[in-house]
Amino acid sequence: MELRHLRYFVAVAEELHFGRAARRLHISQPPLSAQIRDLEHEFGVTLFERSHHKVELTDAGRQLLPRARDVLQRAVNLAVEAASVARGASGLVSVGYTTTAAYDFLPRWLELSQQRLPLVAIRLEELPSPAQAFALDEQRIDIGLACLPVAAHGALARPLVRERITVALPARHPLAKRRQLRLADLCGVTQVVLRNSQEQGWAQACAAELARAGVHAPVAAEADTKLALLGLVAAQLGIAVISSSLATLGRPGVVFRTIADVRRPLILGALHRPRPSALVSQLLELAAIAGRDSDAEPLSRHSRKA
Repeated sequence: MELRHLRYFVAVAEELHFGRAARRLHISQPPLSAQIRDLEHEFGVTLFERSHHKVELTDAGRQLLPRARDVLQRAVNLAVEAASVARGASGLVSVGYTTTAAYDFLPRWLELSQQRLPLVAIRLEELPSPAQAFALDEQRIDIGLACLPVAAHGALARPLVRERITVALPARHPLAKRRQLRLADLCGVTQVVLRNSQEQGWAQACAAELARAGVHAPVAAEADTKLALLGLVAAQLGIAVISSSLATLGRPGVVFRTIADVRRPLILGALHRPRPSALVSQLLELAAIAGRDSDAEPLSRHSRKA
């Protein structure tokens, strides 16, 4: 059975006349009659009582009619939905995000996406940045929000926002009395750090900045999450070199200070597969807009091309 069999059946059932139904369908009557016979043969029932004067539905035909209409309408709806997805107006997109993205960027992007693309559903999965490239390759996610750089594994990276390297200090730490610090001020000061495996790209960037300034400091403890890292700072185990967005969370017993002479930014970006769909492309453009509106420092035109 094909959808055209149901369309032919519905036309005859509504017209109760093979000639009028054929004209409505823009076909001749003999093929129409043949298609109805094929449908009856496939179902093993008689759908119409035929005579020289009239055509009537049988009980089986009357039972089939509303169901046939429903199937045809569902087919129309599927076509409309498919066209909508192809245009990027609706659909489901899976997004992997690093915790850092959730502090400032992700809420802005989700709000903007809901405003511009209300028929699009976004499924979120928290993933460390290195894992997002694998998830893209396995088609578990369509977009990743990651701390760059990461090993791409065939994915493309689109920079979105630039964050500054910042310091979290215990509120009673002597350096907390200053409004702004320099890298040299951190030399010899005990630190707590995030495990390198969590956000390797950013950890290496912070370490490179400290090394550039000749800063060497003992490490008192490592944390598996950034929230835990702030907890270690609050417990006065040491200071933490972090990204500026983490300071938006706030934490009792912790203060945040900028570093005047840092040169290297921390880049938050979007990962995606080559040749993204229309829907993914639209969401990536909205991500660029959200990046420009972010509390973090927006990327300059030159940086976005880099």
